[in-house]
Amino acid sequence: MHNIYVKSYNKILVEINDIINSIYNNHNQNTQNILKLQHGWVENYMYDPLRTPGITSKPPTAPDTQIAIKKTKRILAKMWKETYYIGINDIRGRGLNTMVLDEMRNILFYSSSNKNKREVIKNLNNNIEKCIALQFIIFIIKEEVEVVRIYSYDNIKTIENHLNLLDSLITKTIVNILFDNNSNYNSQSISKSISWSGTPRSSSSGHSHFQSKANIDKYKKTKTDLVAEITKNNINETDPYLAERWEDMPLKKLRNVISIKHKEGVNTYSVAFYIRTLYQAWNKAVKYSKPFKNPYTRENFTEDDKEYILRSIKILYPNIEKPKIDNGRSDIIVETRNNFYDDESISYTFNYKLNFEKRPILIHLLTFSIPLSFNTDVEPAYIQRYIFENITYLIKNKKLFGKSMPLKIIPGFKEYIGKHIILFKDNYDEYKVFFDKIKNAL
Repeated sequence: MHNIYVKSYNKILVEINDIINSIYNNHNQNTQNILKLQHGWVENYMYDPLRTPGITSKPPTAPDTQIAIKKTKRILAKMWKETYYIGINDIRGRGLNTMVLDEMRNILFYSSSNKNKREVIKNLNNNIEKCIALQFIIFIIKEEVEVVRIYSYDNIKTIENHLNLLDSLITKTIVNILFDNNSNYNSQSISKSISWSGTPRSSSSGHSHFQSKANIDKYKKTKTDLVAEITKNNINETDPYLAERWEDMPLKKLRNVISIKHKEGVNTYSVAFYIRTLYQAWNKAVKYSKPFKNPYTRENFTEDDKEYILRSIKILYPNIEKPKIDNGRSDIIVETRNNFYDDESISYTFNYKLNFEKRPILIHLLTFSIPLSFNTDVEPAYIQRYIFENITYLIKNKKLFGKSMPLKIIPGFKEYIGKHIILFKDNYDEYKVFFDKIKNAL
């Protein structure tokens, strides 16, 4: 969707640019004659692009033209006042928040007219007026939003990010970022198995620098104290992954046992886990696109549970991150998510990471969601496990988006760029088409 104002601003900027070029290239001629003869301007033309009431009826003198310019500035400010840039219900911002990303994706992806660095530069030059028009509007919105500060931090941050993106397109610094400096995009970056041979970073007192008071207190307790505490507050007597009883577990492990609460009806109870094996189970589930389930309740761990697990493992390994799928390109971030609302499904989101000087900016490439079951029997050749394995293979081997710039997406996926594709339980035939596109790209 395109914003209703950009085309008009684009025309104005193209005209201004044309006039500037005419005056610059004919600097020995009278400027007034250039405007009248080459651009059709009328003698004593009044500047009034918004047809302001009360201006056009006045004599067209220079002071009145200055007044018209100032009034136009005030009208523009009022026109864009308190625009909710990232909202879809504010017609002024509708389309603006997608046009910037669309322009960036046009540069990121391979096409018949965007095959290499030279053609990327050519396309940037051809679209510069449009980008300047976008930048002009968004900058006005940013100023008005910052004056009143009535909208969220995300609204302002999105505006700032988009202005940075536009600036990189207009100045063409994006070319160096994409082809020279963007974290060596040709290098392979596949997450490795976690090594558990390390120990937490410790202070002189023997406590992790990231320990909370509760965790520090654990170090003061004996093995007997910890075993009694764990068995009293949790329903399980063993760690589900190690199959090791708490009383048989060494003190070092007991200090890294956490409890996760589970609600069943009106009752709430807790299950204890050794944090390292719990994180390993989470990492394995993400790696193989499996649901991350509590082995006792057989229900999926919630997002809050995962945040707690991540905070707990960071006590041992401060630099550890949330598990993510193996990714063959360091400049593409892949996120998987288990969705268990109306339709149980697994979604994949792909974002391109632009390494700007101040901070990285993520450009959404595409998202698709695959159901874990359908309203009909799934043929053996189309079971979901195969498509998950094939997706992982394409990612790890840098086939989904290619190995270089511009990104060369697999056949049949061009129509999905920038979109969120959701396959539902009753869309089995559509799923099969999607499945075959993935399979044919192997």
